[in-house]
Amino acid sequence: MRGVVWLVGGYVVVSVVTLVAVVVLRGDAAVVTDAVWVRVPIVVVASLVTLFLAVRAARGERRMLRRLRVVTAVMLVAIVVIVAVPGLFPVWLRLEQGAVGTNREAARLFITEATVKTHLLNIYGKLGVNDRAAAVAEGYQRGLLGRA
Repeated sequence: MRGVVWLVGGYVVVSVVTLVAVVVLRGDAAVVTDAVWVRVPIVVVASLVTLFLAVRAARGERRMLRRLRVVTAVMLVAIVVIVAVPGLFPVWLRLEQGAVGTNREAARLFITEATVKTHLLNIYGKLGVNDRAAAVAEGYQRGLLGRA
C-alpha cells in the first residue's frame, strides 16, 4: 500500500506542476483553453483527495480503501475521455493525462506501473495498434465498445 501512496503522491506533484504551467502560459489561448482552466484545478483537487484517501487506506482504514477505489475509477474514466476525444483538450494536456493515467490505473488496482504497461502493450498488440487513442478507436470499429 505504501507504493500506492507514492504513486498518488507523484500524481499530486504532476498535477500541481501542470497547474503552475497553466498559470504561467495563461496568455497563450492555443495552449490554455477554457476547458484547460476548468479541468486542471479539478485534477489538482482530485489528486489531493486521492492522496488523502490513499494515506488513510494505508493506515488500515477499510472505508477509505473503498472510497479510494471509487475515486480512482471515476478519475480513470475522466482521463480516458480527455485522451480519447479529439479536439476537446490541447495535445499537451492529453499527453500529460495519458501519462498519469498509467500511474492512476496502477494505484487503483494496487499493482505496479510496469504490470499495467505490460498488459496495455499486450492489448495493443492484439488490437494491432500502438497507443490508447488508437485502441479506443479500434474498439469502437470492432464493436467492442458501445456508444453511450
